[in-house]
Amino acid sequence: MNLILLSLAPFYVMHTVHTLPPIYPVTPVPFTEVQLKDGFWKNWVVLVGTKFLPHNLKYCESEGKIDNFRVVCGKKEGKHKGFCFEDSDVYKAIEGAGYWLALTKDPAIESQVDEIIDLIACSQQPDGYLNTFFTLVKPDKRWTNDEEHETYCAGHLFEGAIAYYQATGKRKLLDVAIKFADHICETFGTGKVEEVPQHEEIELALFKLSWITGNKKYAEMAKWFIEQRGKPYKGKQEGGRWGSVCQDHKPVIEQDEILGHAVRAMYLYSAVTDYVALTGDDRYLFALNKLWYDLTERKMYITAGIGDSLLRIEGFSKPYYLPNDTAYCETCASIGLVLWAQRMFLLLKDGKYIDIIERALYNTPLSGLALSGDAIFYCNKLEGNDRRPPWQKCACCPTNVVRFIPTITGYQYAMDKDTLYVLHFLPSIFSFLISDDGKLSLKGENPQTDKQVRIEQTTNYPWDGDIKISLEMQKPQSFTIAIRIPDWVYRGYGTENSLYHFPESPGLDNVKFKINGEEKPLPQLQNGFVFITKDWKNGDQIELELPMKVQRVYANEKVEADRGKVAIQRGPVVYCAEDVDNEGKVKFAYLPKESSFSTKYEPDLLGGVVTIETSARIKIKDNPQGEVHPLKMIPYYAWANREQGYMKVWIP
Repeated sequence: MNLILLSLAPFYVMHTVHTLPPIYPVTPVPFTEVQLKDGFWKNWVVLVGTKFLPHNLKYCESEGKIDNFRVVCGKKEGKHKGFCFEDSDVYKAIEGAGYWLALTKDPAIESQVDEIIDLIACSQQPDGYLNTFFTLVKPDKRWTNDEEHETYCAGHLFEGAIAYYQATGKRKLLDVAIKFADHICETFGTGKVEEVPQHEEIELALFKLSWITGNKKYAEMAKWFIEQRGKPYKGKQEGGRWGSVCQDHKPVIEQDEILGHAVRAMYLYSAVTDYVALTGDDRYLFALNKLWYDLTERKMYITAGIGDSLLRIEGFSKPYYLPNDTAYCETCASIGLVLWAQRMFLLLKDGKYIDIIERALYNTPLSGLALSGDAIFYCNKLEGNDRRPPWQKCACCPTNVVRFIPTITGYQYAMDKDTLYVLHFLPSIFSFLISDDGKLSLKGENPQTDKQVRIEQTTNYPWDGDIKISLEMQKPQSFTIAIRIPDWVYRGYGTENSLYHFPESPGLDNVKFKINGEEKPLPQLQNGFVFITKDWKNGDQIELELPMKVQRVYANEKVEADRGKVAIQRGPVVYCAEDVDNEGKVKFAYLPKESSFSTKYEPDLLGGVVTIETSARIKIKDNPQGEVHPLKMIPYYAWANREQGYMKVWIP
């Protein structure tokens, strides 16, 4: 990444855009309400908006995805090109474009997307149905085999339409989505087509559509899909049509082990969390808690990657089966994990969910995208010598990244009626309102009397742990600020019985905490947060210094692939060793227990990173004890951006 160019790119927020319906006890602050300042994440957002978004649109054109709509419209002769789910990639690119346009003026992108939307609207059938594959290839087979992703494509249409409408105020695509959703509501349900989606996605999209339109029937349709999942299908004694690969092997309320396709699972459980927020049905929450534990304590990689290759289902197999060189860790799956984890926090107010989001954010989704913004991994191994191709035939991952990264500040803050939650550490500016009775809000119910509070966060996270939060307001105001203390500071994932443990974590005693320059004892941790309630005044400052110690991380002994090995982490960033820095000897390196570590910020390396150096032994035939060599490590997300060579996260 060219840091000089990227740091100059301005953001002009056009409209408030919600990425999920505000139906939770805690409300996320929309990404459009947080002004991102120069630094780590702004570089990524601008890279995606200026390079990877046009890259996505270019490939949607060259791969025939947009041509499929032209053929349906009669604007071009030809046959359907590509997979049955090609439409979904176009919709996801539009969603990403909407988020980008909510941040900045980009007339070229907006004009290009408007033309695509015209083609989509032209392709809609009179009864509201919209799917280029079935319209061109199987016009008489609608809704007979969702294995070909009809509802999946519909869900991404809904999300893309909602994003573009919120960002631009243009509702042509939203009207198309509403008409299609009406058709689906008329088609599915008890006494109609009694099947559930084979690839979950439409459920969470219907909840969004219900919120944006105010039409409850879309939420009812989503609820029906969730409640129907896993029920016996047409003569089967138990389980639905699609089985465990699609989380259809038993009703959701009976599920206690995370199985099947990882992306499907993340989208389903995100929607189920929406369901719980709307209904308060504790049976589903009980299941979600068990599934979360199974995922994070038995089936998740240290990078927050999820899914292995054993069963060849892009998903989960056995507990503790986490091979590094055949890890699947689909980029989409880690993004899906963030979507689910965010919802679980908003429902339960527990920082452990944000800890998982942080682990994902700084590792797996970023490792998918090349620093040049023009190539992407589908799978994110923890060992190997792969290279990112410019595109993927199955293009779910590139189009997912393009709709995810621009919304990054939407994960930074959340609020309930009297508490502002500081979830992540990004340099940014954000303003909210507080009423006379102390109620926090974004817009305010009484604009004449509600008082504005401006929060500015200054930090170079994740490269150092210094965080400063500055407040501006006209009059003193009383409210609570809850700041998450990342779990890598004090416990990582817990003890040796946990999936991962951090015996060298620096501990809470080494966190420095100041208010207005005066050092104070760190308040007692509650669900991963310190809560500070006081009468705040203009100019108040909170300072945190999180100890950025290099830590050895160990896996549970049940993880055979990591037994006798160590991973290296600093702050939230997992590190790896690459041949390019280590004379091609990474395969043969092992770390003695007595090895010490030094760190260095290198602004001209890989867009600017902190590197770690230590001493390793290189085992060779002539010297089985190993020769001592320096070993250099870089952030895992930045691997495979230079000369090709071997890479490892876990080192003996």
